Amino acid sequence: LVPEGGDAAKIIKDARAGFILSYDHKQMKQQLQKMFDGWRKGELNSFQPDVKYITRFERRNLTSQIVKVFNEVSP
Repeated sequence: LVPEGGDAAKIIKDARAGFILSYDHKQMKQQLQKMFDGWRKGELNSFQPDVKYITRFERRNLTSQIVKVFNEVSP
């Protein structure tokens, strides 16, 4: 569970990596019921995360980015 308008929610949405649920209990119950109903109907089988987007956050790629920054600022 992450705040709907937060950075984590944006990353999850952009990566198509999961579902964002409201902190409001009534809304959360409705959202979970909708997901469960979709699962029972077989509508969640096409869950396709954006692997290319997700790999941007792998340690190897993040390390490469920080090395580039260090190389730019060091003499």
